[in-house]
Amino acid sequence: MTTFIVDSHSAACDSLWTDGRGNTVQSTLYKYLFIPEDDMVRQGEAASAFYYAGSAEAILMHQAFAVGVLTADQYLVWADNLKKARPGVTLGFCEIELASWVPQNYEGIHEDQGLIFGGTGGRYAFTHYRDSYCTQRAAEYAIQHDRYSGPPVVHYCSMSKTGKELKELKELKELDKAAVDTIYEHTSHLISDLQASGGGVVDKFRYTGCTTAAAEEAPAVDMDKLTQWVKRHEQRRKEKSLRDAVAGKSAEPRLQVKRLFDSDDDSETVVKMA
Repeated sequence: MTTFIVDSHSAACDSLWTDGRGNTVQSTLYKYLFIPEDDMVRQGEAASAFYYAGSAEAILMHQAFAVGVLTADQYLVWADNLKKARPGVTLGFCEIELASWVPQNYEGIHEDQGLIFGGTGGRYAFTHYRDSYCTQRAAEYAIQHDRYSGPPVVHYCSMSKTGKELKELKELKELDKAAVDTIYEHTSHLISDLQASGGGVVDKFRYTGCTTAAAEEAPAVDMDKLTQWVKRHEQRRKEKSLRDAVAGKSAEPRLQVKRLFDSDDDSETVVKMA
């Protein structure tokens, strides 16, 4: 269902969503999240890119936190609820800060010889990269050999081979209000479905439309590791917010994000559901 690969200056991933049998599924959810500096959605947020592998529902929930639709506490509660409802739910991701192109955190994926890769086609991409030294070609090769990966390849390059800044985007869509609204809508539907299921299996969830591929793609959600990642992410956000304040930079987010559970009553309900 996924291929992505990251090297020292670029990254690429496929765009195909499939169900557990490898059938193509239409979805408006991307397998990446690209947040440029001009579209910061939370105070103190760093321009970053996330690349994902795993179950669509877990990816959606993670993106909802990354863009501010869910707070840290709400995200951890509902990620845990999702895991309880679907014990087989999986998640792997890599977070990269764009300014330095330094991977900040990654869980449930692979690292080898300076490359980070994941998904059912990740190993194919890794193998081919050593011949081409190009993440885009590596992803294209993986698509040819992995039935759960498909075109178009989404490619981002932070600099040219001469070391000059390039910022080349192929098929990649930057975060905007429409994308945030879509994440909000889908997350709202997913949480409503989880509430209605009463902890049952969410087999009828239709808004992202795909499940983990039969082949190994990402590990089961580890709430302890996820909690640690959220804490590190929030700490870096607070530190950047403080640096921005000292530097006199605006603390106002450029995109107004509608949060789920805005009221105190809703927030209390969320905690009780855990």
